[in-house]
Order: sequence, then structure tokens, then C-alpha cells
Amino acid sequence: WTTTKEGVERESSVYQTALAHMRSHSRPVLSFFDRMYSSDPEANFPERDLLFSAKSTSVEKITGKGKSAFKANVKKSATDGVAIRYKKTVREIEKAKKAIGDTNMSPAKVGEFTFDWYLKRNA
Repeated sequence: WTTTKEGVERESSVYQTALAHMRSHSRPVLSFFDRMYSSDPEANFPERDLLFSAKSTSVEKITGKGKSAFKANVKKSATDGVAIRYKKTVREIEKAKKAIGDTNMSPAKVGEFTFDWYLKRNA
């Protein structure tokens, strides 16, 4: 919708309504791709398997099926990795690094270390 549109009156209420519909209907697809190509290089993405196993279809087969929305049904197994995210202050992270004995650790590595430490003592 950001390409050049010849003969389209951008201020038209019809165009604005269509643009809003395009944005809202494309959001689930764009979110799917955002998750699939996350900046975490070590993350496991079952979305990729789902995408690569998808089969093509014709427009005729999917038109006229009523209202539908994009939904990726990704099944995660018990062995799939998931991200754990939480916020801590820089001061708390620096204190944890010092206690661990490695002040060069990234915040993500501090989180992994503390999670593993907890599991060893409580699982």
C-alpha cells in the first residue's frame, strides 16, 4: 500500500478505509514473519517448519469462504526452546555479574546462568 497509486485520491474516505483494512488484515502475517526472523540467532522457530511445509493454493479456492483471518497453527513440542524475558535494572544485572564472577557476560547470558542455577538446585 505504500507504492505509487496513479489516479488514486489519497485523501478519499474510500481509499483511507481500504488502507485501514489492508493494515489490519496484514498485521497477523507481518507478526508471523517478525517472529520467524527474530534477531535471536539461537532461537528455535517452528514457524519456519510450518512455512516450508505449506502448500500453494489458487486464489479461486480461497475466495468466497467468508471472513477469515491469518493464523499460524504452530505446534511446539516439549523439547522446543522458548524465550524467557524479564526486565531488571542495569544495577541488578551488574550485581549478578559480579556475584557470578564474570563481569563481561551479556544480560541474556546472566539470565540463562541464573535460570540453570535455579534448576540445578530446585528440580
